[in-house]
Amino acid sequence: MLNLKKQKPLSKIIYFLFLLLILSGCWDQTKIDERAYVIAIGLDKGDNENQIKITYLITNPELSKQEGGSSNEPPREIITFQTNDLISAKDMANTVVAKEITYSQLGVFLVSEELAKDKDLIRWMYDATKDREIKRSTRFIVTKENASDS
Repeated sequence: MLNLKKQKPLSKIIYFLFLLLILSGCWDQTKIDERAYVIAIGLDKGDNENQIKITYLITNPELSKQEGGSSNEPPREIITFQTNDLISAKDMANTVVAKEITYSQLGVFLVSEELAKDKDLIRWMYDATKDREIKRSTRFIVTKENASDS
């Protein structure tokens, strides 16, 4: 009889620890409509020598899931800004866009011909390889005009 009383609290503790482990997997979950998906990045030469001009084409997934409903947000958004590197560009864009920016749907880099001829392009693109969200299969397209105009 004494042994059964010790087993009940122990089984309850094990049960609650098991529940805690299962529920802890969802603590950092982000909904689809709380993210801003960058589908294209345009790169141009910046005004300063050590800067580049980055243009993001951001899509709004909220519109595709609402059939017949209206939304305040446009289906896509284009933002352009100057930065020192590609890694800090995401943080700068998050100050302007209310949603969390992600590169998981990034499909193309558009690079102006002027920047493509620059010897520092390799340095800029090396920064892109450090970001784990940018896939190696992302297309790289060089345009004659500025990438922000494409």
